[in-house]
Amino acid sequence: MATSYERVLEAARRYSRDPRLQELPRDTSGRQHAQCSCPAHDGDGGTSLHITYDQSNGKTMLHCFGAEHCDAAAIADALGLKIIDLFDQQSGPQGHAGYSSYNSYSCDSRLTAADLASIRHANAPLLNRNETTTITPTHTENSAEIRQQYAMPKPYLEPLVLGQSPMFAAICAAIAVQPNIGLLHGTCPNCGTADSLTVLYSPLESATLLRCSTCQADDVLNALNAPATLARSNGYEAMIYDSERGTAYEYADGLIVRRSPAKRISQSGNTADKHPLWMAADAKRAVALGKPVYLIEGEKDAGTLRALGYAAVTAAGGGGNFATKLDLDSARLALSGADVVAIMDKDDTGTRWKEQVAQTLTPFVRSLTFIQAAGEAHDASDAAMSGLEFEILPSESSQPESELKTELTPRAYSLTRLADVEPERPLWLWPGHHPRLLRPQQGAHTGWLVLGCAVVQSNQRSERRVQQAASSGRQTTPKATAGKQEVRQHVVVAVAGLCGSSESGEL
Repeated sequence: MATSYERVLEAARRYSRDPRLQELPRDTSGRQHAQCSCPAHDGDGGTSLHITYDQSNGKTMLHCFGAEHCDAAAIADALGLKIIDLFDQQSGPQGHAGYSSYNSYSCDSRLTAADLASIRHANAPLLNRNETTTITPTHTENSAEIRQQYAMPKPYLEPLVLGQSPMFAAICAAIAVQPNIGLLHGTCPNCGTADSLTVLYSPLESATLLRCSTCQADDVLNALNAPATLARSNGYEAMIYDSERGTAYEYADGLIVRRSPAKRISQSGNTADKHPLWMAADAKRAVALGKPVYLIEGEKDAGTLRALGYAAVTAAGGGGNFATKLDLDSARLALSGADVVAIMDKDDTGTRWKEQVAQTLTPFVRSLTFIQAAGEAHDASDAAMSGLEFEILPSESSQPESELKTELTPRAYSLTRLADVEPERPLWLWPGHHPRLLRPQQGAHTGWLVLGCAVVQSNQRSERRVQQAASSGRQTTPKATAGKQEVRQHVVVAVAGLCGSSESGEL
């Protein structure tokens, strides 16, 4: 009788595209490992799917390390398998009488740090260099530069209305807490540890986020009997959506981005090349309050921070398309003069996103700081469910911070209300007609500007005199009557201004 591991490998070999299947050495605990491209997101050309077989409990674990973080159910379905095929005993997992109470999260798809370390020790790379991987910064525990903690300010925006969410209410009832805004803490239904479970409802995501500090996210979903069609786990935190429709993010220009519980992304409405920032109105309010604006790679994470009372914006098209999909003019209006804090995901896409953000926003924002989730957390939502723990990324510039700020200041823009501008009495080059725009010592090109102004003024006044004469029936030649005299006068004024002979502009 074939094991579940053998069934998965055989299904991978039968997959229509080349899966690049590669079996890896056993780890120190005797587990078998293999890797291939993930079929759930239609083959990624790499080896983002990791397959682990644990003979002691007779099950095969599937973990997608790609940016999509595909769950076990989606991967099995793409391979033509069912969740039950991931267990050696077709009647259900060992030690359990039946399979009816298990959903797609019964197969634990998360690998422990010890598992990964043992595989790396065997010199078998998990992923190749061209695909999305988790970035482990090369630093020591005593490195204060990369370990500097970022202190989140107190929430400064009003909370979003919870609305009617029967699913959120049911989850709160199961863990014995009162439904409310912000982070809630209750007893984990899996391990029973008091206050170990963190719960947050995100109105913009139409979903409930959960994380236990001691249990794996999949185990929490199992304990809550979360429907497989509504639940999703990335191994660190879990989400349960209100409905199978997922959610929709509406942009100000009419773009609608839809996200399903299985992380299927689609766009409708205005699908033009470039779009404004999502939730840009909140950014303007934050700037007016003198508070930071948080720039995130995706709508889900931006919605998480907004649920906690912070202004969070993102651009359409995913992390790798920030520069190409962002409407730069609208971004200037929203972020000009803002203190922007960009939260980078810990993967290759996050690195590319960071470079694009720095090149795009530096010319017009007041300051730009990059941070990332601390510890094992991967993105902003993971960090939010861990108590908003972030660390500041070091600057890549070799210049001292003071020099860097001095260099960027002249390129920055700021918005000033016209009502706040203090009027000043002008110095006239020609009283009542031409103010002194430039000082004579600013160069010879000043002369051409002043002479140009003189000619324009002459032509305009000459044309008005011709029109007045025509309306009164008088015959006149504009160049012979008014033009010559005024051009002569204006040129004299211009030359005098260039020579600086009259500070007031009067001759």
